[in-house]
Amino acid sequence: MAESKFLFGASVQGIQDFIFSTNKLKEIIGASSLIEKLCKDFFTEEIKNLTGSYDSSKLLLSAAGNMKYLFDSELHCKKFVKFFLKKASDYAPGIRVVQATVKINGESLKSADFDLLEERLQIQKNKFLPQLNLGWMAFERSRKTGKPAVSWNENVAFDKAQIVKKDNSEHKQLLNKIFPSDIAKNYHFKYPYELEDFSSSWMAVVHADGNNLGIKIQAMADFYTNNPAQTKGHSFHDALKAFSETIDKATEQAAQDAFNAVILPILNDIKVLPLRPVLLGGDDITLIIEAKYAFAFTHEYLSSFEKQTKIKFASFQNTFGFDGFNDGFTACAGIAYIKKSYPFHYGAELSEVLCSAGKKVAKHNTTKAPSCLYFYKVHSSYVTSSYDDLVKKELTIKFNNGNSIRIDGGPYFVNERDYSKTIAFLAGKVKALLASDAPKSPIRNWLSILHKNPYQADLVLERINSVHKNFIGFSKDDCFFKQNGQKEMQFTWVADAMTLTTFN
Repeated sequence: MAESKFLFGASVQGIQDFIFSTNKLKEIIGASSLIEKLCKDFFTEEIKNLTGSYDSSKLLLSAAGNMKYLFDSELHCKKFVKFFLKKASDYAPGIRVVQATVKINGESLKSADFDLLEERLQIQKNKFLPQLNLGWMAFERSRKTGKPAVSWNENVAFDKAQIVKKDNSEHKQLLNKIFPSDIAKNYHFKYPYELEDFSSSWMAVVHADGNNLGIKIQAMADFYTNNPAQTKGHSFHDALKAFSETIDKATEQAAQDAFNAVILPILNDIKVLPLRPVLLGGDDITLIIEAKYAFAFTHEYLSSFEKQTKIKFASFQNTFGFDGFNDGFTACAGIAYIKKSYPFHYGAELSEVLCSAGKKVAKHNTTKAPSCLYFYKVHSSYVTSSYDDLVKKELTIKFNNGNSIRIDGGPYFVNERDYSKTIAFLAGKVKALLASDAPKSPIRNWLSILHKNPYQADLVLERINSVHKNFIGFSKDDCFFKQNGQKEMQFTWVADAMTLTTFN
């Protein structure tokens, strides 16, 4: 009788909190490097160390904080489960990893096995785990994290996690994915290791995430369950592994394309590289980038992600029989513009909130969510994890007659869409506003008056267009529009365009 197989899954929890626990760029870089190595090299090495063998064909996923592996032996699986969490905690102090297993009934993996694994992982995520690094009250603590200190450097106390992060800050694994080292050697610039290294005082945290991947993977699982004769002799296990590898390559290539289009042309004219990736794996990307490059970089990334996923999945149907990936994938992104002194963990959270808000609008009345981006410039110390709260308090003008105006025009889409504006449209308006003869001050004054008196604002806008007749595209009909799904609310893109001009 053949020995049972076991599907193992592990997931890193609180990745953003771990990476952005301090505002030190060196520690942020080191933390992101630790996450990358934990899910790849460390995970596979520990399988070999703890069980005595490792088969790359059994590795199903190792990216963006998620790991899945198929064990052929119950003994090996038990041994790995027993020691892996402790090993991971020692390797990356302060990180939380949850794990679960599923016994496989039958010769091959089925979609139900993965569903059960995810259900068990979710149960583990919801369990309370005590912190292991609290320490006694008498212990000296790191002033940055509040955790017990284990080392001093120049009269500054550091906890264990900070030290490990700094030790890993020299690694350029993530950066090499979008800017290969064999190309980097042809340029002369400095890699940023502290926020002070960046030339700009305004930074951006960019987060992008693919649309509807879970739905399409479920469709592939149903296909393998209901159409076994059309699977070209492959199992769901084979198809899922190929999918994970392909989406990973497409994301990396899209990031490379964005880098080559926006950053590479200016490398000979700068002293410091203006970005550092934080997460890059699966369909996710998070990076810190100087504000003036963020909008263009994100636009190029979203466009390339659509293109690269379509190219790289072109042969998937011929190999595995499933045709659900033929059109490729789309993605949404959020950009949080913040000052260097602003807590980066708030910026990271805000970029995810903006990305989610974009997804919500993109999925409205459509079967295929289009690619789009939202952005927001933090003007004050006000922080919220609710986008609806942000819209209500800072992005909506309410008048006495009951009417309202949204002073943001997002999300902005990669491709044309009814009732919405494209990224290229906004980029064109920014270019017009940056012209030497553009009436930037009068338009800024118009936006200020708009908050107080819409009728007076109309007169000011008419005067701007009368005096600056060559400055076209800023009439009232041009400046306001209605979004699909919110036809009772007026939106304006002008404030967004003016915001982007401040970074150039």
